[in-house]
Amino acid sequence: MGRSRSFKLHKELNPAPAEDVAVSPSANSSSSSRSFALPLFWLFGLAIAGLSGYGLSGAPLSSVRSMWIDQLFSEYIPPGPVHLHLLNERDRILGENNSEPPGLWDPPKSYGWKPCLDGNGNIPVKHRVQNRYLQVFCTGGLFQLHICVCNAVTVAWLLNASLVVPYFEESAVWKDPSAFGDIYDVEHFQSSLKNEVHIVHQLPPEFEWSTPQYYESKCLERPNCFLYIPKHSKKEWYFENVLPALESYGIVVLDRYHHRLSFEGLPYEATQLRCKTNFHSLKFVKPILDLARKLVKRLKIKAKVLQKRAQTKLILTSMNDTETRIKNANGHFLGLHLRFEKDMIAHSACYYGGGLAEKNALASYRRKTFKTFVPKTQFSAEYLRRNGSCPLTPEEVGLLLAGLGFQSITPIYVAGKKSYGGEARVKPLRDMFPHLETKLTLASETELEWFLPFSHKLAALDFMVLLESDTFLSNSAGNFPNVLTGQRTFLGPRKSIHPDKAALFALFSNTSQSWIEFSEAVNAIHKDRQGSPYPRPERYSIYRYPAPDCMCREPMGHL
Repeated sequence: MGRSRSFKLHKELNPAPAEDVAVSPSANSSSSSRSFALPLFWLFGLAIAGLSGYGLSGAPLSSVRSMWIDQLFSEYIPPGPVHLHLLNERDRILGENNSEPPGLWDPPKSYGWKPCLDGNGNIPVKHRVQNRYLQVFCTGGLFQLHICVCNAVTVAWLLNASLVVPYFEESAVWKDPSAFGDIYDVEHFQSSLKNEVHIVHQLPPEFEWSTPQYYESKCLERPNCFLYIPKHSKKEWYFENVLPALESYGIVVLDRYHHRLSFEGLPYEATQLRCKTNFHSLKFVKPILDLARKLVKRLKIKAKVLQKRAQTKLILTSMNDTETRIKNANGHFLGLHLRFEKDMIAHSACYYGGGLAEKNALASYRRKTFKTFVPKTQFSAEYLRRNGSCPLTPEEVGLLLAGLGFQSITPIYVAGKKSYGGEARVKPLRDMFPHLETKLTLASETELEWFLPFSHKLAALDFMVLLESDTFLSNSAGNFPNVLTGQRTFLGPRKSIHPDKAALFALFSNTSQSWIEFSEAVNAIHKDRQGSPYPRPERYSIYRYPAPDCMCREPMGHL
């Protein structure tokens, strides 16, 4: 297994170097030493904002300066290609060569691990206490909601309570009002868990007063409502805090719930139940599954067409070694989860070459969007990159894939919203891999009508397409790639490349290496980071590492 890495919250004393904030490179320049002068009116605005004792309409100086910063640095001109030495080396070495290394698309080794959940369930049914209900209000992106539901089912079983179908709160970031039943098959959810947890659509008349509106902004005033639940709380916390309230009031609410249940110290049955909920009970509704199947079919057809053209070209240009160079033409496509949106970049606190404009724009966005302090802002950009805590740029993703041996004809399904910096930011990736597809390019307006503009439905569609991809890669950590990688491991294993971002930072920083040296290093680093099942490290998630909690291993003699 690739080395695991934890983010250490020890504050660095050294601030980011001054040169990090000096310039904002131009998107149109191909020079490696780009510079970008701020427009004169920006400088004029800053000068006005900095005038001592001067304010607009009597506003304090700090407010005036903040206003100017928000307006003048709302966006930035993204840099062009950063790793030109590698891009140029790649073009020189590979040219139009579309051969693939042997085994590129092969699934990873299972090492004897296989799914180990009884579909009928062997989890003991507790004696159900009548009129005892657990309400859970989930918030966040789709797979934060997914994790919330899995934990809610498990807690309901632990507390011997009936579970109300979880309520999805609309997030300020995702802005999606979809309810549970808009995303997941409620009947399947309820029936698949009927032997373990009693799930109800609505509360009985005596508890009709318990609505999300009743607790809105007043959870702390309600003795049966819990808001500040410690992250990864052990079962004892629920027994000591939630159970007494449940016994007193007959109903308890867990508000803004998600990662609030430990992976350690749970009864075996509770862990099995959480696994079952994750892998079997949370099934997307039919419109999502149907369109996902259509998109996968279209991707495979396109892949076969592209690979057939490449075969024909190889045959026409050279008869030497043709058999070994075209044997992988099987309609494969690659799935890419590209999280490089503004909210992700702002929350990462990483620096991507946009100069002072970028830094101020993202600082302003953090102030307006995130309700709590973003811990990573206390670290320097250099430290975050060296620690492997920064999402890879589209350019770096392209170099990684090319270094691993994927060729320019590879169709890539890209899941994600608009990248921060727009098309200029994606261009280096598109230049290397021109066959980038999304749900918007593969589906018709009519097919997408039911999905738009709902981010959770769109994320679910992306998830199902990526689940069926022949190889998967994500440029960043997060709930979506964690749940997806775990599903691919559980169901396959299917090839899922887990980038070592810290090691890649060192490789990208080496401007003297050849393309061949880079490619060899990339393959060596990621040899054991391709989705094989490994035992879950302590305190890590079963959603990312399903073994051994949700999987079992055959005796070594059978391997």
